[in-house]
Amino acid sequence: QQGYATFLAGLVRTQVIAVSEAAAERRRKAAYFPHTKTFDGFDFAFQPGLNVRLVKDLMGLSFIRQARPVLILGKPGTGKTHLSLAYGHLATLAGFSVRFYACKTLLTELYASLAACTTDRLVQRTARHDLLILDDLRHVPPRPEYACLLADVIEARHQRKATILSSNLSVNEWGKALGNPL
Repeated sequence: QQGYATFLAGLVRTQVIAVSEAAAERRRKAAYFPHTKTFDGFDFAFQPGLNVRLVKDLMGLSFIRQARPVLILGKPGTGKTHLSLAYGHLATLAGFSVRFYACKTLLTELYASLAACTTDRLVQRTARHDLLILDDLRHVPPRPEYACLLADVIEARHQRKATILSSNLSVNEWGKALGNPL
């Protein structure tokens, strides 16, 4: 019923969409998100103190292109993880490589890598992702090495790749939580 050119253009468009969706799904799986959260499911009215304009500005993902960090602080249950996961989801759809870690998991892996002498390799692996999401800096058994290991990861990414870090602790409390007040 349609011309050859129109039919072919429709096939190509369908193929491009399918390839794009498959690639986004691979990136989503490689991110190791614990579950899928999007901004469609986020209740902006739930937190009256939330800077909605800033949250929406960050949805443009310019912070990833500019290799900027994003710090999300707030009390438990305020939506920090939801926001982090929603930014990660948007990033995978936009073609960025993303890796999600619960802070406790990353610090445990880094600490274990000390014994195997693979710390540098693990730090470099975390440094290569366009966006690294470190969720919930609080649930960690304090060890003096944790602060240095986390600093190594942050330093490897600084001004090269974007990082989102969420915590219910103030920045002043991080050293104590990590076991190294300095």
